[in-house]
Amino acid sequence: LRRLSKAGELSSEPYSRLHAEATDKSKRLPFNAELPPPHPLNFEWRFTPTSSLRLLAMANEFCNPDGEVFLLGTPSVARAALELDLPQRVRFLGEDNLVTRSLGRESIRLGWPITMQLCGSPIAAETADLIVIDPPWYEDYISVMLRTATVACKLGGRILFSLAPIGCSRSTIDDRDHIFEYGRGLGLKMEAVRTAFLRYETPYFEANALRAAGLAAFPSWRSADLAVFIKEENIMNDADSRSLNDGGWREAAIGRLRLFVGARGHADSAAKALLAPLVAGDVLPSVSRRDSRRAIANVWTSGNRIFRSGAPDKVLEAARIAAEMLDAPVENEPQRAINQFDPVIRLAYTLLACARLEEAEERGLFAEERICEADSNSNHCSAESAMMRFG
Repeated sequence: LRRLSKAGELSSEPYSRLHAEATDKSKRLPFNAELPPPHPLNFEWRFTPTSSLRLLAMANEFCNPDGEVFLLGTPSVARAALELDLPQRVRFLGEDNLVTRSLGRESIRLGWPITMQLCGSPIAAETADLIVIDPPWYEDYISVMLRTATVACKLGGRILFSLAPIGCSRSTIDDRDHIFEYGRGLGLKMEAVRTAFLRYETPYFEANALRAAGLAAFPSWRSADLAVFIKEENIMNDADSRSLNDGGWREAAIGRLRLFVGARGHADSAAKALLAPLVAGDVLPSVSRRDSRRAIANVWTSGNRIFRSGAPDKVLEAARIAAEMLDAPVENEPQRAINQFDPVIRLAYTLLACARLEEAEERGLFAEERICEADSNSNHCSAESAMMRFG
């Protein structure tokens, strides 16, 4: 918008209005306590409740009552299915992570309305009448997940596929042509494309990235088109359902904070600290996989905070202690304080403060902005400084 305005291609009135909207930080995101927050390393954007219900409503349109609906990478649709009394069988394929385990516990509580399946397990061929697939908008994810969906789909069955809308990137049109061509090679026929049929909730990590870049976080600004494929031929007989997210990351939880820790530490001198900052304010102001700063981080929170550590095992140990601190009674505090000179205990306090900060942000309280008011001359407000203020 600034470039267009400076070039005289956008008049001052719409520029001023749009700029004011884009920097209005008063918007609050929906807070969903039923599922752990998405993590940026999973590239997980969740459909709004309305979009999830629209997709499930299509089960009645395309699937017999005794048929099967197969959900790939769609935890928000699975969550909606748990609340509905669908006549069809429902199966969900997901990562082995906190989100899938949360859905599994809820499914058990409700008497198994959804069959849970983890990535890497065998895919039964030609069992599903309708498949819902929402891959990250990268070619490697799309090809693997669309192939998996095709193998699981019956002849004559349909695959509902979320498409990046035209204008999402410079290559969107070419990317679509590649998807359609790849689908034809799998024995799929394009039946329809429904424009702007789907909408996503802005995930908490993206909201933090936008705010770090000086922009507002709107509750559901991202949309997608819906492609409907019909399976006409049996060309593929096997699928590799292994996760593409398995890059040696280990997951820990501190309250609602999801902490991903790389298996290997950095050996350079800057990473001698247990937790070294990488960007000002600790929040990476981007969610793009192409951002070069992603390659040097090996500690990553669900709020898009990135760090570097030379001792990832100690970070995981500190995360375990922090989780215990969060759940422990207040009277245990003096005993913990005795050990605070231990660097792992000190790191545990840092992670505990970060968990409290991120839960406040996720709930829309914008705690970080209030915490940083005292640092008005600085743009940096790290988890360490937050820890000191939280006490």
